[in-house]
Amino acid sequence: MRLNFFNKKESMTPEAFSGVVRLTIEETRLSAANVESLRMELSARLAGESCAILACDRLRFIDSSGLGLLVGLRNRMLDPKLLVLEGISDPTLLELIKLTRMDQIFTLSASSKETLSLLKQL
Repeated sequence: MRLNFFNKKESMTPEAFSGVVRLTIEETRLSAANVESLRMELSARLAGESCAILACDRLRFIDSSGLGLLVGLRNRMLDPKLLVLEGISDPTLLELIKLTRMDQIFTLSASSKETLSLLKQL
């Protein structure tokens, strides 16, 4: 699986996302075939963080293993356990997230601009 990692002080606008871990998934699928390779790396990267952005612009499919990975990542974070899923635009994927009620435990954001607005409200 390909990922882009941004340090806490790096992002599209450094001052905008200062203090927030931002990760970009460059794959189209989160499935049993590729989540295990991510679990250890991402868990270590997000452990102890209170806020993180997972940019999912290219993501088009998530199976139960992928949903389990996302929930596990969220559980490793500190309170308030804010994990923003940014850029999910595929209608089928959005429907899956709502059907599984994942929209109740994750914050969904359509764009980095919307994410910035959400973070300012905290």
